[in-house]
Amino acid sequence: GQRPGVTMDEHARVKALERDVMVAFIDAHRETYGLEPICRVLQRAPSWYDEQKARAIAPERVPTRVLHDALLRP
Repeated sequence: GQRPGVTMDEHARVKALERDVMVAFIDAHRETYGLEPICRVLQRAPSWYDEQKARAIAPERVPTRVLHDALLRP
C-alpha cells in the first residue's frame, strides 16, 4: 500500500538539508552574533552545532543507529 505524504527518503533528505542550512547560517553569522544567541533563536543547543561540525570532520562519529538504518534501507 501507499500512504499519503513524503517518503522516508524524502523526509531524511529534507532533514539533512535543514541541518546543513542551519550549520551554514551559524558559520556565516557566528562572528557577528555569537554561537549561543544564534542557537537560542534557532532553538538548538550549542552542543548540537559542535556535534554537526565534528561529524563533518570525522564521519565515524555518526550514531550507530544512523549507520544501522543506512544498512537496512536497501
